[in-house]
Amino acid sequence: EFESAFAQFLQKSSDIASFAKLPESFGFNIEYTDTRTNIRHYYPDFVAKAKSGVFWILETKGREDVEVKLKDEAAIYWCEKATALTGDQWSYAKVPQKIFEDLHPDSLEELIHALTSGFAELLPG
Repeated sequence: EFESAFAQFLQKSSDIASFAKLPESFGFNIEYTDTRTNIRHYYPDFVAKAKSGVFWILETKGREDVEVKLKDEAAIYWCEKATALTGDQWSYAKVPQKIFEDLHPDSLEELIHALTSGFAELLPG
């Protein structure tokens, strides 16, 4: 349900050029090491291209477990390497469900600003 609402948000967002929901069967994944040092594969929820030219890996999160931080770190590292190798800017954002629902953003830029500025911590709840 949250992923569906997020897809609708991306569809309406004036600063998104294109986006895709990435099913696991698509095969795009990012390797990470879990808490027991096993190599695992993380399958991000969405990839989007902003009209500014920035590519985004977007992960929607309803609840978090101990692996989430490791996945976040791996995705950030992947984006750094993809940017260096391709010359295109790649960024990662985790979008907590509660923050998204409380904020009701109109654009990806507004959402990212709230997530990175500490504004999201001021929201009720």
